[in-house]
Amino acid sequence: MRKSVLYRALSWITCALVVNGSFAADVSVPFVFEAGTPAKADEVNQNFDVLKNAVNANSSDIDSNVEELATVNERVSEAELGTVFVKANEQKIGLYVSGLGAGGLTALSDKDYLFTVNSFPSEEGYGNLASVSWLFYTSPDCTGDPYIFDLDVPPFIAAQGFVLRALNALDPVQIYYLPRGSFRTQITPLSVFVNATCESDAIPPGATDFYRPIPNDPGVTGIASDSFATPITIGR
Repeated sequence: MRKSVLYRALSWITCALVVNGSFAADVSVPFVFEAGTPAKADEVNQNFDVLKNAVNANSSDIDSNVEELATVNERVSEAELGTVFVKANEQKIGLYVSGLGAGGLTALSDKDYLFTVNSFPSEEGYGNLASVSWLFYTSPDCTGDPYIFDLDVPPFIAAQGFVLRALNALDPVQIYYLPRGSFRTQITPLSVFVNATCESDAIPPGATDFYRPIPNDPGVTGIASDSFATPITIGR
């Protein structure tokens, strides 16, 4: 965000300088005197008038550029104020991306990973990191590495990377993340954890393509906890 604002500011400044011609132009005087040649008062005065007009014009350009720069600063401030954050008990936890309804608020962490926090009281818990509805396993008892059905992961999410909470009480790891640019892998799922239970007969027919999230690393994702202080709000 900061880089983008500064880039726009530099662009505006450059345009202001070019449009207003702040780079001083060469000034030509009508009379050139040579050594030993007497100078006429009116010719000298005409030269001074030309120089005076040029100085005044430059002064006007400088004033105009000062106004343009003030406008640039105002626009930069407006751009900064336009940034909206998701907040946990008034503390910024990420840049607001989307969500105002039942799906919670999706934000971008300071490590540029997406995550969703429940922004209302629900079964998953107010202020908790959101989870996916289904976790698949190659074991018959929902143990081992979890997998996420590819249809539950939009391509943009897979490209950007996101952090999620595991609802499986049998799993010692409660926060996972899908690394940026993850590729799908093919597995044969034998169980799925859904609706707080492990089931083996609820696997969608033909489901073979999955993403495999890995245990969360706060140094990579910027997310250190699966819950945030409430209230969850958005603001500047």
